[in-house]
Amino acid sequence: MKHSGKPRAVLTLVQYYLPGYKAGGPITTVSNVVSVLGGEYRFKIVTSDRDLGDSTPYNLPLGTWNEGVANTLYLKKLSSKKFWTIMRETSYDVLYINSFFSYSFSIRPLILHILRCSRSGKRVVVAPRGEFTSGALSVKASKKKMYLAVARFLGFYRFVVWQASSTQEASEIRRIFGSKAEIVIAPDLASTVHFPDIFPFRDKSAGCLNILFLSRISPMKNLKFALNSLRGINARITFRIRGPIEDSNYWLECKRLIDSLPSNITAVYGGEIPHCEIGEELQRAHLFYLPTLGEGFGHAIFEAMQYGCPVLVSDRTPWNDIEERHAGFVRRLQYPNEFVDALKNAAEMDFEEFERLSRSAFQYTREYQRYSRAEEGYRILFD
Repeated sequence: MKHSGKPRAVLTLVQYYLPGYKAGGPITTVSNVVSVLGGEYRFKIVTSDRDLGDSTPYNLPLGTWNEGVANTLYLKKLSSKKFWTIMRETSYDVLYINSFFSYSFSIRPLILHILRCSRSGKRVVVAPRGEFTSGALSVKASKKKMYLAVARFLGFYRFVVWQASSTQEASEIRRIFGSKAEIVIAPDLASTVHFPDIFPFRDKSAGCLNILFLSRISPMKNLKFALNSLRGINARITFRIRGPIEDSNYWLECKRLIDSLPSNITAVYGGEIPHCEIGEELQRAHLFYLPTLGEGFGHAIFEAMQYGCPVLVSDRTPWNDIEERHAGFVRRLQYPNEFVDALKNAAEMDFEEFERLSRSAFQYTREYQRYSRAEEGYRILFD
């Protein structure tokens, strides 16, 4: 049932937003929510004035509200003083926080909101965006454990509504904040813009494989694991890597691995990629490979299948049913040889075997969009 009456105002905090693209999932998630539900709610988005890792800001009006389907405020820094001013001068019904561990766009705003609006009845929605997976919590673990202990002790999150993008993420939230945590499962809205309506044909012969790794280059996305797993493959492999370098030291380790790969494997880094160019990369790939340490939704995984590109992913994403649906491979990170076997299987596929897998991946996304009731989850969150 659609929202009725006066549109509710949703003050949305997200560290990176359009026209940025390097931060990946959260940008896609929030822009899709605005695109689908912008006619029912008044979204007011507060975000950074530049993309992930950039030293220069966007060529946009900064520090003032940009009007559109969503009104957007681009800031160099979301300071305590600035957010206090936003709360005082901006009318909103829901505070929608799209992170858990971001100090500037989650922790500090939540504390300020508690201090100013604790008795206002304003709804607070927190979306962890995959930050509670075991893999994500293992990165900078001591700092995260310390904040979680303080937050639980002081009761910062007693009155928030949690958005979980899957039943798996709901379980992760309950594991940390207990069975009484109020959780709404609202899967990320998948984009239908720029994706093919007709199955995209691609050729494939046995003994060769074009692989695409498309993600931020950071320990969370596990590129080193992917590179190491290629060593056990005798077929001709082209491995393309696209995405922003988030961790330069980690990338140096990956480069050393690339330089030591056997001669039958060609690994190439193609740099960052704007969202409008992703389709071209996906249409020439036989396999999308992401052995991630954890995903809340995994937009890149879903987009790959929208282009009929089968996927090989870890068991730490919401897409654990794709193997039984013949749309790709799901393997356990604690058993690296399982990934090697999946790569060998994909490499040895001839055209007919590959086309069946590719068509199943393409069909999987169509059925997901047809039967998903994600929009209703967001209406529950905001109303």
